[in-house]
Amino acid sequence: MTQRPRLGKNRPAFRPLGDLWTVIRIGCLALICCLPSAAEARPLVYVTNSLSNTVSVIDVGRGQRVTEIPVGKEPFGLAFSPDGRRAYVANAQSREVSVIEASQHRLLRNIPVGSELPVWVAVSPDGSYVYVTGEKSNDVTVIAAASNAVVGRIPVGRRPAGIVL
Repeated sequence: MTQRPRLGKNRPAFRPLGDLWTVIRIGCLALICCLPSAAEARPLVYVTNSLSNTVSVIDVGRGQRVTEIPVGKEPFGLAFSPDGRRAYVANAQSREVSVIEASQHRLLRNIPVGSELPVWVAVSPDGSYVYVTGEKSNDVTVIAAASNAVVGRIPVGRRPAGIVL
């Protein structure tokens, strides 16, 4: 059995790809977003679980799962509104974006996006728009956050793989 290389005394070396693939193998998408909840005043981690079609909310301080939120089919990318009140989850197979009320950890609604294979999501700095990549339809869907309505679709290059604002 091969031992992991060590840094200093008894500290394992950081292996980002090895650890990432371990998480993917157990069925969780290794996209983790931290959100300090104002109501609970402790850091929380949101994890999209692509095989169970849920988002797990983890209390980092306690090392425990707070809850699991059902979302659309095969959740992937996740982004928070700037104020932290909403989380938006791109659901690759159901072609929708789930909107989560972060303080209550509950699903508000699923928004059909029409794009094929929506996987990555980003929120504008002012929180007014949500952008979702359609990896197979080669576009970005634009959602107005106030109405949760699709207001546009922008053609982009082939297989858009990420989005950042």
